Amino acid sequence: MNTISESSRARLDSLMKIGIGVGVLGAIGVGLGLAQNVEGNKLQFLQSYLYAYLFWLGLSLGSLAFAILHYLTGGRWGVRLERILQSGMGTLPLMLLLFLPIWMNMQELYPWSRPGAMDSALMHKKVFWLNAGGWTTRIFVYFGIWLACAWFLTSRAKKKDVTGDQNADSGVRFLAGPMIILHVLAVTFAVIDWAMSLEPEWFSTMYGVIFVAGQGISTLAFAVLICAWLRKDEQFGKLFSSAHFHDLGTLMFAFSMFWTYTSFSQYLIIWSGNIAEETPWYLHRTGHGWQNVAIALVVLGWFLPFLLLMQRKIKKQAHLLVGVAVIVLVARHFDLYWQIGPAFHHDGFHGPHWMDLAMPFAIGGFWVALFAWLMKARPITNNQVEMIHAEAHAAHH
Repeated sequence: MNTISESSRARLDSLMKIGIGVGVLGAIGVGLGLAQNVEGNKLQFLQSYLYAYLFWLGLSLGSLAFAILHYLTGGRWGVRLERILQSGMGTLPLMLLLFLPIWMNMQELYPWSRPGAMDSALMHKKVFWLNAGGWTTRIFVYFGIWLACAWFLTSRAKKKDVTGDQNADSGVRFLAGPMIILHVLAVTFAVIDWAMSLEPEWFSTMYGVIFVAGQGISTLAFAVLICAWLRKDEQFGKLFSSAHFHDLGTLMFAFSMFWTYTSFSQYLIIWSGNIAEETPWYLHRTGHGWQNVAIALVVLGWFLPFLLLMQRKIKKQAHLLVGVAVIVLVARHFDLYWQIGPAFHHDGFHGPHWMDLAMPFAIGGFWVALFAWLMKARPITNNQVEMIHAEAHAAHH
């Protein structure tokens, strides 16, 4: 088995310490806010927690999705990202643990779970799905699918590294198709349960696809940041070339357009349908101050990535692509905040609460620390070493 170099280990140690420090500071800030005896403070905490949780869960699930996609499509981009994707999906047990506050405060977050909420004719039709028992059971179904897929991919990859048997992961290639279908279905129904049901009268069949696209682009942006962080090390520097960053930039562009297409399609379908149960969701989010968040989302989530990623020069230079990745990750926060916030603030947008700003750091710091620990615990893969040697040989000749 290949060993990770000391310089690589030092960089990952540094990232882990930064993550822990940021997580502790964020948690202290959130804790101080929660300790204040202010009316509605607990609900604000839960709102901030849910939106931040969904962002970091999206990186875990995006890593799993791209790991499966690599087995379906092949390509050198996936070989270079193997350890990053494996470490990203390795955070899923942490995300299962962090779901506890959401489950324990179900009635605070979700109107349909409160007594008498399902008595109307419209809601009565949805009671077969929106009930506490079914909702809780599906948590274990979703995480069961994700954890099983992650374990299977990781265990086969580990066996391949240890034994050197190139056919050790052949079963993954055979099952990758069914796994990606199960994964997308699980993500779709999970976001229906955990995000869309915050306003249970409203429904959209495009909702889950929009989240899948958002998770894809945020995972690619995070991968750009990690690759740029590690490429300063000699070992990883040979792996993450300018061509690799160009590939990541191209994928970011594709997923940005996919997210834009699905988001606009949902808006267009609901606007043209003009159904009383559907239009209030958008009317609320395009007025009462929320239109400013929507405009920022369009600029950061579509216009700037489209404009910047069209340029080959930006995609081939790591330090420039890092700037685009930061814009994409900020836009993803705007997206989730715009999706979730109006469900709690029916009187309009009054600016973000400071817990909305602190919570992503509180959760994300520990997520990044675990990610760095997982990266450090396992060496680069045999495939990556072979790629480095092949490229060095080609350069020599």
